[in-house]
Amino acid sequence: MPNKEKETTKNKVKALRGMTDILPEELNAWRYLETVTHGFFPHYGYKEIRLPLLEETRLFARSIGIDTEIVQKEMYTVEEKSSRSISLRPEATASVVRAFLEHNLYRINGVKKYYYLGPMFRRERPQAGRLRQFHQVGVELIGSGDLALLDADVIETAHNFLVELGIEKFEIQLNHLGCRVCRKVYIERLKEYFKRYFKALCPDCQRRFNTNPLRLLDCKKEGCRILIKKAPKVSDSLCGKCKHHFQEVQGFLSFLKIDFRLNPHLVRGLDYYTGIIFEIIHPELGTQNALGAGGRYDNLIEEFGGPALPATGFSFGLERIIAVLPKEKIPDLEETKITLVVLGKGNRVKALEIKQKLRKERYDIAVETDLQRSLKSILRQADKLGSKFVLILGDDEGAKESVQVKNMASGKQELVKIDRLAEYLGEKNV
Repeated sequence: MPNKEKETTKNKVKALRGMTDILPEELNAWRYLETVTHGFFPHYGYKEIRLPLLEETRLFARSIGIDTEIVQKEMYTVEEKSSRSISLRPEATASVVRAFLEHNLYRINGVKKYYYLGPMFRRERPQAGRLRQFHQVGVELIGSGDLALLDADVIETAHNFLVELGIEKFEIQLNHLGCRVCRKVYIERLKEYFKRYFKALCPDCQRRFNTNPLRLLDCKKEGCRILIKKAPKVSDSLCGKCKHHFQEVQGFLSFLKIDFRLNPHLVRGLDYYTGIIFEIIHPELGTQNALGAGGRYDNLIEEFGGPALPATGFSFGLERIIAVLPKEKIPDLEETKITLVVLGKGNRVKALEIKQKLRKERYDIAVETDLQRSLKSILRQADKLGSKFVLILGDDEGAKESVQVKNMASGKQELVKIDRLAEYLGEKNV
């Protein structure tokens, strides 16, 4: 006879690789993070923006960079019948800029501040801290003003968000990629250096040498890392204006008592970054140790056909934040559980009345009904489910328009009128 268990396992449908379910017992941390997000960022002047999951592929190719690994290898892309290429969003900055221009939000005076929260998609090799469907919270600050002050403000916002969540031991790393002029000088110096070691580079870096030399600094291969340590520093190629800007930001952060470390080889994997960039890492995350990152992208809006407006922002990976959230900071957001035991089929209508009444009067109470099992097994199951009280409705109780209320912690039982049930539970701090 065929093995039914093996056959069932073979035919079982599972979640796609790199895409995970968030189960009910995991949701307290997610709800806590979402609650803090929607309270924190408006307090800092950011307005929420909700963006579509699908965009035209060319949006990401133009903003992130046609030669980046994200665009070349990692996007989920399909061709529509009209031959238009569309992709699931791998990040949100490009979508925010698209919405900003499409809806003429640049016509509103002053600096514009937006925050977002939601899933992103990249076809990467799944590993700890890296999924194919992952979630991000991020901000974008668009508009002119004192750029060094705005950079410091954005980094302070990222820092304070983690502090608000109760996360400690994180480190902010800081670098400056220069403007169009001095970056061009730096890239030539970088290529001149790596040209001498071209054959020693990994295949990916050999390709990057011609397409995106800055990304050479981001390679994680050991052989390339050794070469990177001795590579020219971007800070040595900064023009006077960029050098002054970098020093100003550092000064503001020091004044705000925000610790940071300069990392001269820090780069970002997206082509649109210019000027100040930063990454926030955490030692408990292992190899994929970045909680989040961000920086300035002053040319992107103009490149998309909009006005010449500077912009900056950052994003955090929610899965990575949850991995380092202190457990004691996560509140129990579950509703109070109460089990209603119905003895006898003649009391089913009365049970519906009790549930309806409790749900109307106490939205924070979850009432479950059990009709199938014995009282003993129901009490055992109610204890496992964390029910604080069990309501017992039998013929005698029904005749008296009452229920027996059993306190699962103390074991005490008391007859309570149905009309007074919500009030009684309130007196018991439920």
